Amino acid sequence: PCNTAHHYAGDIRAAVNIPFLDMVAASARAALAVAGLGGKVGLLASPAVAKVGLFDGALAALGLEVVHPDDGAALLDAIREIKAHGPTDAARAALQAASGALLAKGAEVQLIACTEFSLIADAVAPGARAIDTLDVLVNEIVGFARASA
Repeated sequence: PCNTAHHYAGDIRAAVNIPFLDMVAASARAALAVAGLGGKVGLLASPAVAKVGLFDGALAALGLEVVHPDDGAALLDAIREIKAHGPTDAARAALQAASGALLAKGAEVQLIACTEFSLIADAVAPGARAIDTLDVLVNEIVGFARASA
């Protein structure tokens, strides 16, 4: 369920003969439902997500504008902090600061697009409307399982 690993979604789809539930596409649809056409969507994710433009195409295809945080290094530090020590106050502060900066850029709707950040999703800035991509994927899995039953 790693967001960043979805960079390899095409290769994964080509290598298997089972359905692939696309976390990025499903999260883009969820963002559209909240932000509306033309809305700005902030990404709280690893800097790698911004570097490869993982969500950019999916969001743009739905008429949404993606907004990346300016301080990717702080978010990477927070991810490392969570991996090493769990959901610490320092990680929460970093996520809240990045979320606040996205709000200042007009991105009220924000994707929690790192599964480490799912542990501290409640730490977004006041006023942000967060959508946790891990929750979106869980809903996709449940829907798929029920439809297949």
